[in-house]
Amino acid sequence: MIKVLVVDDEKIMRIGLKMMIPWEQHGYEWIGAADDGEAALAMVKQHDPDILITDLQMPKINGLELIQKLREIAHFQGKIIVLSNHGEYNLVREAMKLGALDYLLKVTLKPDDLLDILKKAASELSSEKEDKEIQRQKAVAQVENLMLARKNFFRELVYDNYLSERETMMQAQKLHIQIDSEQSFLLYITIDAYDKTMGSGKWTNRQSLNFSICNIISELVSDSFFMEFSEISDRDYFAILPNHRKYDSDAGKLQLAKRITEMLQLYLNLVVNVVISNPFAGLLQVREAYLACKCAAGLRFYKHHSLVFHAREAAFNTGKAILPSQLEEMRKHIQLGAMEGLIDCLDDIYQYAEERCVHPAQFQKTIVALIDEWESASAQHEYHVLPEQDRKQLEKAENFSDFRSAFVQAVGYFRQYAIPSSPKYRKEIRTVIEFMLKHMDQKITLGMIANEVNMNESYLARLFKTETGRTIVNFLNELRMEKAKELLKNPDLSVKSVSELIGISDQFYFNRLFNKTYGTNPTEFKKSHFRSQDRP
Repeated sequence: MIKVLVVDDEKIMRIGLKMMIPWEQHGYEWIGAADDGEAALAMVKQHDPDILITDLQMPKINGLELIQKLREIAHFQGKIIVLSNHGEYNLVREAMKLGALDYLLKVTLKPDDLLDILKKAASELSSEKEDKEIQRQKAVAQVENLMLARKNFFRELVYDNYLSERETMMQAQKLHIQIDSEQSFLLYITIDAYDKTMGSGKWTNRQSLNFSICNIISELVSDSFFMEFSEISDRDYFAILPNHRKYDSDAGKLQLAKRITEMLQLYLNLVVNVVISNPFAGLLQVREAYLACKCAAGLRFYKHHSLVFHAREAAFNTGKAILPSQLEEMRKHIQLGAMEGLIDCLDDIYQYAEERCVHPAQFQKTIVALIDEWESASAQHEYHVLPEQDRKQLEKAENFSDFRSAFVQAVGYFRQYAIPSSPKYRKEIRTVIEFMLKHMDQKITLGMIANEVNMNESYLARLFKTETGRTIVNFLNELRMEKAKELLKNPDLSVKSVSELIGISDQFYFNRLFNKTYGTNPTEFKKSHFRSQDRP
């Protein structure tokens, strides 16, 4: 209801106005009446009326003085209607100049006159409220658009920076991005057990989560420091701070990182890992610092708890790889159907990888590739392939415990489906398909495939078309495009990287082939995928 306050020193006028109309039936709440301007000011502060009807001639504070004082009260946005007697036109005119909406003559006042002017005031209040809401929504949209533009800028900066140095700096200036040109450091923050955390249902609004994380970190940073903060992917964030004074030492940075983990867990019930970069100079070195931290965060795979550490502490041995003999052992167990032995092999390979500081991504990639081999063998028979959900659990596992559980689940699936009732294609064609899947990241020629099955190229081409209904080239391209579509959803991979991972070195050819297959180019597909994730 619209709240109405009446101010008049004549008691009979106050009573008369109250009894003149059924206020509530018309949508108005009579909140009271004051006998002078001084009492009215106290009631305004207490009740914040929407409409104030005031006499002009009163003791202590008269009507004109009251209007002036009301305009000095920031929170009062109500409409003012003045009551006057004959001969007070100069006072009425002055009241209108001061902001009164309209006036009523006491001696001729009728219920319809009062209702008409109340409706006029209510209409203006409603219009102003709508205008304010429109302006508020515009302001919110401007802020959201700016934040989204800044997030997209940082995403492209650390993954797909197609801009020149000059364009990068100009875009940063346009988006009001400030990074110390001398020395800064970066905190890479990633949510631990992300799927479980987001699956709890507490954080259904991504913007609210991002805002809360940013606010808590901002509160922990000294007021004299300017911080750049951005979400990079669903679970990954970074904060960039000047490498000065209290943060110029390793101990100072580590103390801040630990406080961030403590406060995010205390106030948001979020468990995070924080990796601290080496100092760097300027915006153009953000990419290197971020990727170094992200790589170092892989250390979490080998641990049973969240981590806070300096990136240089994760000294992965890029030269070490899983031994071929270890993989052959796993293949033997697969062929023999010895599932328990297969899982024991996985545990042995994990121990080997941990002891030799093999990067978890390399460990996971190797084991998933073995799963792919198994899948391709199964796919040749009645198209039994690993369910997408099981594959995602393997690819997204944050630690070995989760990875092992996903692997055991995959083993259980293939134990059930790997032995089909009848093959769909003859043995030579199944071998060709397996070769394509296994060597998809390489350049594959018809000669290579023919050698694999010991056949004449022309004969193989005709046989393949007869069996599958497609040419070898078309079949291979379909496999590559399907794989590309999944890889493009990975925020860590650029379009160029995806092209190379599916064995196409010519990115322009990849773009044309992808567009022909899906009706859009890879870059737009990737952006569209992340835009859909950004929607609340």
